[in-house]
This record gives sequence, structure tokens and C-alpha cells, in this order.
Amino acid sequence: MTAVDDLVRGRTQQDGRDVEFILSIPSFAELASYLRGVPRDREQEQTRARQRLFDEVAQFDGAGMSLDKARSLLAYPHLLGDIFSARNRFHDAARQQGRLYALCPGCKTAEAELSFMDLLLRLRMSPPPLTTPDGIWLPPPGLSERYKLVLGMRRGDLPVAQQIRFELPSARMGFGAAKRPTGGIMAKLDPASDEASLEHYWPDGSHTSGERPWWYREGPLFRALVRITTAVARFDRGPKPSPVGLEALPAIDVEYLDMAVIAMQLTDEPPEDKLAPGLVQRPRNLPVTCPTCQTRYLPLM
Repeated sequence: MTAVDDLVRGRTQQDGRDVEFILSIPSFAELASYLRGVPRDREQEQTRARQRLFDEVAQFDGAGMSLDKARSLLAYPHLLGDIFSARNRFHDAARQQGRLYALCPGCKTAEAELSFMDLLLRLRMSPPPLTTPDGIWLPPPGLSERYKLVLGMRRGDLPVAQQIRFELPSARMGFGAAKRPTGGIMAKLDPASDEASLEHYWPDGSHTSGERPWWYREGPLFRALVRITTAVARFDRGPKPSPVGLEALPAIDVEYLDMAVIAMQLTDEPPEDKLAPGLVQRPRNLPVTCPTCQTRYLPLM
């Protein structure tokens, strides 16, 4: 069994028996209706929990998950905790598997690789939360929470990357599909055209469909999908980026793209630390030096 197998398999207890479950890898569209934070009451909590089990668990105790089975499992709080904890570990591992590559603006051939830990330790970004504070519910994308786009601050003394390339977690973890993107190239967001992008995908006179209740002009999920779509210049395969195409990707890929766009475009370059007496200056460790042409640059947009 591989490490990836371990991530999607878990064990719990039901009526004194040791039971195995296998997580599914739902698309963003399959989760979108329930990415709305904490439920407002007990009835909504039960409805969402049942749907979450149906969408996020492929097998339980050797059988496929059904809505009836999901409903019966609501009577076992410890079991739900085990399943949601396994789901959280999987999503956390997935976003750590994605990769960013910053192309040197000098030679335009060499790339600097950026891992999840680089974003945390070198860029010092705060990634969007994986779950609500109680650890149960998946939140909407981080870009949905920003009503106005504000690009990150750059000091201006170093050039930024010529381009940012990304590799999606699903492909790197072996969950890819033949015609599905494995990665792509990022595009620069323009705060001045943010509203125009929404208008492009939601022209006047549009109506929300029953299939996509989160699709409406002021909807936070729709806003996030449009922004991520706009921030992707192209995928390495498949049709050109669109909100519909983005929804069809695994949710873990959309979560990663959301974080990657925030990191590369909306996060400030770390400021210089003011020294207190007796402290050693922290080095400026975000810039990279190209091994080919020795150009020093920021691996950001």
C-alpha cells in the first residue's frame, strides 16, 4: 500500500467493530452547494453532514456509500469525527503536494520551485483555512472572502518572475485523468477589471439555475470561480479555463489554485524585521538566484 493509499483509507469503530472507509475525491461542483461555513441550525447541520458523507466517502465497511447509509451514520458522532479528520488530513496533504515554478526573468529558461513550506516559511503567507474552526465543514475559497482585490506589495528593487507555472495536486498524487489538466500557467489579475470579469461570465439578464444555486453575480463562490479562472492563462491540456471547467476539477485542485493565486499575487513581500537590541538580522530569504544567468528575482507575480 502506498502513502497515497494511506491518505484515502481510514478506520473507525461502529458497534464494537473495526470498520474501514475509503474517501472519494469529489469535484468542486459536488461540494459547492455546502461551502457556506457553519450550518445555522440542527436541521441544516444534519442535511449537510449526510450530503458530505455521501460526496466524500466512496466506501464504508466494504460497500458503496448511499444517502440511506449516510443518514444511518449520523447516529455515531465519534465515527463522523474519524471520517472528517481523515478528510482534513487528505486535503492538507493534497495542498502540500501542489507545486509552483517561477521562471527567471533574465534567461527565461530556468525555474525556481516553490513548495507549500516555501509559501509558509519564505513568503510567510497565511494560507486559507482548510476547515471551519470546529474542523467539520469545508469553507468557501479564500478568494471569495475578498470583496475587493488588492495586489500584494513589492519593494520594487528586484524583478518578479517572468511567469508562474503550477502543477495540480491530483496529478502529482496519481489521481489524474486522461483529459484533465495536470497544471498550467498563471495569469496576472487586474483589480480594475475584476467587475468586468464577473460581468463577462454573468451578463445582465442571467438567471441562477437549479443545478448551480451558487451561480449568481454577488455570490461568493461564483466570484471565487471567476477570479481563479481569470488567474489561469492556460491549462496544459483540455479546453481553455472557464468557471464551468474549473468546477469539474477535483476540489483539492481548486483549493490549491485558490491558495496559489493568493500567494503569488495578493500576498505582500515579507517586510524587513525591525531589530530589537541583541537580535540578529533575519535574512531576506524570499528572492532566488538563477543558476543559469545569476539573475536575482522574486518568485512572485
